[in-house]
Amino acid sequence: MLKKIFILIFLCINNETALKAFENNNFIILSYHNITDQVTTDNFQQSGEDYSLPAQQLTAQFQWLSENGYTVISMDDVLQAKRGEKTLPEKAVLLSFDDGYQSFYQEAFPLLKAFNYPAVLGIVGSWIEVPEGQDVKYEEKKKIPRDKLMTWEEIKEVQDSGLIEIANHSYALHKGIPGNPQKNLEPAIATHQYLPNLGKYESDHAYLKRVHEDLKKNSDLFHQRLGKKPRIMIWPYGATNMKVVKIAHDLEMPITFTLEDKINTVDNLTLCGRKLAMSFTTLGDFIIDIYDLSHPPLDPFRTVRVDLDYVYDPDPKIQEENLSKLVQRIYEMQISAVILQAYADPDGSGNIKEVYFPNRHLPMRTDLLNRLTWQLRTRAGVEVFVWIPMLAFDINREDLLVKSYDPQSAKLYVDKERYRRLSPFHPKSQKIIHEIYEDLSKSSFFAGIAYHDDGVLSDFEDANDFAFQEFLRDSHLEITLSEAIQNPEYRKAWASWKTQKLIDFTKSLTETVKIYNPFVKTMRSLFALPILNPDSEEWFSQNFDSSRVTQFAAKGWESKRKT
Repeated sequence: MLKKIFILIFLCINNETALKAFENNNFIILSYHNITDQVTTDNFQQSGEDYSLPAQQLTAQFQWLSENGYTVISMDDVLQAKRGEKTLPEKAVLLSFDDGYQSFYQEAFPLLKAFNYPAVLGIVGSWIEVPEGQDVKYEEKKKIPRDKLMTWEEIKEVQDSGLIEIANHSYALHKGIPGNPQKNLEPAIATHQYLPNLGKYESDHAYLKRVHEDLKKNSDLFHQRLGKKPRIMIWPYGATNMKVVKIAHDLEMPITFTLEDKINTVDNLTLCGRKLAMSFTTLGDFIIDIYDLSHPPLDPFRTVRVDLDYVYDPDPKIQEENLSKLVQRIYEMQISAVILQAYADPDGSGNIKEVYFPNRHLPMRTDLLNRLTWQLRTRAGVEVFVWIPMLAFDINREDLLVKSYDPQSAKLYVDKERYRRLSPFHPKSQKIIHEIYEDLSKSSFFAGIAYHDDGVLSDFEDANDFAFQEFLRDSHLEITLSEAIQNPEYRKAWASWKTQKLIDFTKSLTETVKIYNPFVKTMRSLFALPILNPDSEEWFSQNFDSSRVTQFAAKGWESKRKT
């Protein structure tokens, strides 16, 4: 049975960029799909045309851009600005159209010519290769007639017009593939496929080989059909990671488009964000969307914390019932984000022996995290922050653990009253933790990481030789461990050093997560005393000002154990 869910309401600030109004050499990208006059509010839900925009709405949007000081630019303009050859206008907009619908040729292209607006057109090669008169397998259970898509001749015509740049949208990876044992279909280009016949996921090598072959096949096809290879990669569904970004770069596509809402800068074209146009967006909503990109609103952010131990059940049927009830409840409560505990801690000790995702170092209680994050994202429409320890992974290696110093006996020991934490200073511990985080990131799609409250070191920790010798090297001091603890000045310096090292370690873990979840946001639990009384830093190795976080949870020391 599902337990109660406690709600925390706080303000969320996007900590990746504090966007200001449009500035020179910044630009936004608008993303369109099917342009048609045939979609109506009556048949919209049945047809599933979530991204079909009536032509009159596109015309109204173009007209508004023209009349309100916006300049539609090309990718050549962006690259010239990057090289310092020109400066983009203050309100620069780049237009993109995905999938190569026939409606682009019939509706959008004439409109672009009328306004003299350049655009980028993303093409899925395997769809265009389908012979005339046959159906195109558009999604897993959806087909569209071949004549709903452009021909190679039409694609070549729009390219040769000088207004349209053709971009790689994958050859045959614009689809979902099984991303977990429960057979959820997830973006093929960013997912390690689950192989039910083998009971495991495809290897990293097989995954990267599959993506490389697909992107290369499409680029080579463009060269054959259109006379040139693409320099832009548009990720299907906006899903990507830094591994496949490198593949695109190696295939001479250094510019890639996602579906993140953000303003782009010419200095960084690796992951350009785009604003997705939805069906039946009124002109007023379109104007608000443009304004919000440059003036992001500060909205109330309602969150819940969910413990996967209460969803888990040894009986798969009961577990699936629990999961469905949870997702429905989250949806009905109009939650903004879920903080989802990714580890098993049934005894509430805080010492993590099992997790809910495949990895190299800890037993997996069951493969549940991917399933629930995907269901929450697609069914409940919420962001998921994965809640996971920084250090408290109960690996059976005493030599790798955080050590305390006993001033009476001058001996080192593992404090049994605290979390059993891997030392953030030991190279082997660092490697283990980074690999756990990499496996976590590889296993699921999520919006952020919520670092647990175990990222703490007392005034007697971490006293292992790796930590103290590193402190001596950084501080240029020649003192003993006993002196560092007994001398108030040295003790304060040691505490500040440990505080910064924990912050740096968190940042390094975030960078590891970004390999597979490049847009991840972070939050970290800090204890209350270091916030209320900065002098208590040496008891915790935490300092609010040094942390420089915009999302945080303050906790009392007494709340260490789960109730």
